[in-house]
Formats: sequence, structure tokens, C-alpha cells
Amino acid sequence: LMELTDADRVNLRDPRKTIGRASVHLSPESFSYFLPGHKGDRFFEGNTVIIAQRLDGLDPHALFKRYLSSRDRRFPYDPALFLTARGAVPTRTWFLRRLRKLFPNTIAGHSLRAGGATYFASEGWPDDRIQ
Repeated sequence: LMELTDADRVNLRDPRKTIGRASVHLSPESFSYFLPGHKGDRFFEGNTVIIAQRLDGLDPHALFKRYLSSRDRRFPYDPALFLTARGAVPTRTWFLRRLRKLFPNTIAGHSLRAGGATYFASEGWPDDRIQ
């Protein structure tokens, strides 16, 4: 979760870890962005996150394109990719409050990571691709 949000405490925020809008690449069947740093990346080498289009059920590709269009219309000059309606990089608390409006309290920030890993493992993806 911290890869997509700012720390709640201002003194813990690191702008080197903010995902940049300019790193986004869209194709007809996927989108990607560059994750500049995370807790397992001490030297800030970064990783590219690729999310594929889904034709069955909820399509993250279509949702992301709608978000990107809205974000670019409202905040065309802000370098951060993920922004709140007020134009700020979302904080961990901001995200968790919204998560709790959609899901029961048993779902937390790490539930998304664990659930995603479990899903892709059940789909037969190799471990190195899930990571």
C-alpha cells in the first residue's frame, strides 16, 4: 500500500518514491507505470508494474483510462500519477478510510497484496511473475 500512497507523517515522506505520471505507458491490452522505489528496493532501481486488460468481469484497463483522463483534465501539470480529488498524493490513512467504506474491517492494506498473489497463483502464474 505504501508504494501507492504517501506516509501520513510529513517527515517520513520521500518524493523519490512517488509514482510519476510521465512513467505511464498505455497499450490497447495493458497499461504500465514505473514504481521508483519500495521497501524492498534500497537502491531505488525501481520496477515496472504492468496491468493487463480483462475482458471478463471488472476491467482495470478501462478503469485506469477513465481515471487518467479525469486526472489529466483536472491536474495536467502535476507530476504525480495518483492524486486525490483535491490534487494531493493520497496518504495511507486516506486510502484506508476509503477501503473501509467498500469492504468489511477484516480487509486491510496487505489484504490486497495477499489476495492478488493468491489469485494469480490460482491462475497458474509463476512465482517470479507474481512478485
